[in-house]
Amino acid sequence: LSVQAQGSIIGGMLYAETGKVTLTADAIKPYVIVTRNGNGDLVDNNFYTTVAIGNSSVDVVGRQDVELGNVYNPLWANTNWLYNGTYTTGAKATSGLVTVTGNYSVRLGTFGERSALDVVSLAGNVGLNAQDTVYGVMDSETHRLMPAQVKVAALNGDIGGSVVQVPGQSGQLDLLAQGTIGLSSSIQQLDLAERYLPSVRNPVLGNGLLGETGFVLLSALQSGAALEKHTGQNWHLNDTEPSRLVALTGDVVDRRLYRGADEAHLFNEAVLIEAGGDVENMSLDIQHNHADDVSVIKAGGDIRYDYQTVTDPKNLPTPVTDPLKGIQVGGGGSLRVQAKGTIDLADTQGIVTRGNLDNPYLPEGGAHILAIAGGVPDYQGLYRELASARSDLVNLIDPDKSYSAAELGRNAGLQAIHQKIIDGKAVSDAEVLDVFYAKLTEYGRAAQNRGDSSQYDKGRTLAAALFPDANVGKGDILLSMSQIKTEQEGNIQLLVPGGGTVVGVAAPSLSKAASDQGIFTINGGDILAYVADDFLVNQSRVFTLDGGNIMIWADRGNIDAGSGAKTVNSTPPPVLVVRNGQIVLDTANSVSGSGIGVLASRDDTPASDMDLFAPEGAIDAGDAGLRSTGNITLGARVILNASNIQAAGAVTGAPAAAATAAPVAAVTSPTNSENQALEDAAPAAGRRDGSGGMLTVEVLDGGPETVPDCSSGKVEDGKCKPRTTG
Repeated sequence: LSVQAQGSIIGGMLYAETGKVTLTADAIKPYVIVTRNGNGDLVDNNFYTTVAIGNSSVDVVGRQDVELGNVYNPLWANTNWLYNGTYTTGAKATSGLVTVTGNYSVRLGTFGERSALDVVSLAGNVGLNAQDTVYGVMDSETHRLMPAQVKVAALNGDIGGSVVQVPGQSGQLDLLAQGTIGLSSSIQQLDLAERYLPSVRNPVLGNGLLGETGFVLLSALQSGAALEKHTGQNWHLNDTEPSRLVALTGDVVDRRLYRGADEAHLFNEAVLIEAGGDVENMSLDIQHNHADDVSVIKAGGDIRYDYQTVTDPKNLPTPVTDPLKGIQVGGGGSLRVQAKGTIDLADTQGIVTRGNLDNPYLPEGGAHILAIAGGVPDYQGLYRELASARSDLVNLIDPDKSYSAAELGRNAGLQAIHQKIIDGKAVSDAEVLDVFYAKLTEYGRAAQNRGDSSQYDKGRTLAAALFPDANVGKGDILLSMSQIKTEQEGNIQLLVPGGGTVVGVAAPSLSKAASDQGIFTINGGDILAYVADDFLVNQSRVFTLDGGNIMIWADRGNIDAGSGAKTVNSTPPPVLVVRNGQIVLDTANSVSGSGIGVLASRDDTPASDMDLFAPEGAIDAGDAGLRSTGNITLGARVILNASNIQAAGAVTGAPAAAATAAPVAAVTSPTNSENQALEDAAPAAGRRDGSGGMLTVEVLDGGPETVPDCSSGKVEDGKCKPRTTG
């Protein structure tokens, strides 16, 4: 079926059960009927061009704007063909079989592997305007369903609307725009089992599927048990190509005014989202089907979310109870979130990888997280720099200390990767980064253990190779009232070459649990961070709970563990609970207090280490403190609140506990010998011998302040001034 027009195609409905539908025109526009609403206002009623297909494809080419309506399978929809009789359908396991007598309709469905939609606008915009009602027939579940393969390109314009796709072995979504991709509703890719999908061999009768009270396709994405929302057949078993949303010069933005926790964009495969501008309010729920899947969220500007706030009776902004999901990934592999500007998670649920907790058909093990703000990494530049260090193979093992088999194996693995780099062999970007963080740890420890601050310069050389000046912008990672977390193994890596990281707000937040605010690895995994400026924890927390090292390098800034409640050395293990049919890893009792901690949630949790380096700044243990099941190594110009540092192993770099100072009776003028000591110290302070200096700051209480009795007059410069009399 082919329709061609020198001008525009306006409205209309086309149907091809097999074969192909081709639309070619200058523009494709809706047929508009103007009516008055209940208030007497004139309103436009748009009737878009609608295409009904079966196991067939649709090709659309427009020179200007292309505005499409529904592209759907009419045999899936509620046909209102009523039959009278009795039938039995399989119900939920808890209900047994259900027998229904009376009128019922039949849904068949003929989408197939050849079903596809391909849209191109040469010089205009593309709008995807699927609606619940098609020419008077209402069916919100199926009228919006597009085929498994959807490809849309606006070569010189924007893309708007929404997409809902049925599953398929060759399922694919590509939205490619020169300008902006603006979504008016959520993208949803079904991951349901084949038995849920209507077909000639699997007709759906009556009210719905498996004894449900209504026909459930889209609703199964938002509610119900995980076994019903997903399938063990893995639709993308032989498909490693991700879905793509690419806006070359514009933004990728969710334009909805309200976006609750259950309003995420659902992808049943890995996804690439890339914007030349910003990525805004994109709440994502992504599923990885392979152990090496990689999802990338990348912005030339910022990746940011609006605060979801309401106003309480006192007119104070208060976070809503169902914040945006943020970015969530199920399955293994890795997630890369990268912005040339700032990553601001606001009060969302943050960046979380969940392993198979949402889909029990997936193998155990969660994805790694890499978050980059304020720069674009040059992995080849870092590769070349690491390859040049032929006599400097990465080594995290001190011959004077004992190590577990796991640590020895980890070090050997890093050395093997580094040796491949030196030999000029191919390695992945992730492996290059693993060596980068290991070398930073090695150089930081060497600077402290040897008293040689030039070791820090080696780390800076590596960082400059990874982020040359031309690639560095200005940007931070801001968690505010949010989190970055791996729940089923998985490392967390942060790179902020043009700014710093703020883990939490300065004032405590009562609207969220401690377990929902901070940076965590719950079930194993390291936390590794390189920032140019400050790394501030404030009232939040940075924890590994079940084995995992922490390394933070603040190149020219400070590391502050925060002012919240103290961290405990061990915590109860997280527990799996079922809430609303979903398996949830409850960490409420496992996460308490603030600060930076390498903690143990089980007796057999392997000891892990903490390494904090602020070569030009200070490390402040704060009120919250530093805790580790293994060793702690600190390298900085100044160490503050060292009494709040505890480790099961050795603590290197922190000053020994100072003797309590005697009470200060009075401040007197320095003696001659004291003056001489100060004069001798001044030139010494200006000399640097390569070893890092150490300043311990202790705040002393000098007792109550002595205030002169000035009942007879005023006080000036600490002295009483006689009262003047007239």
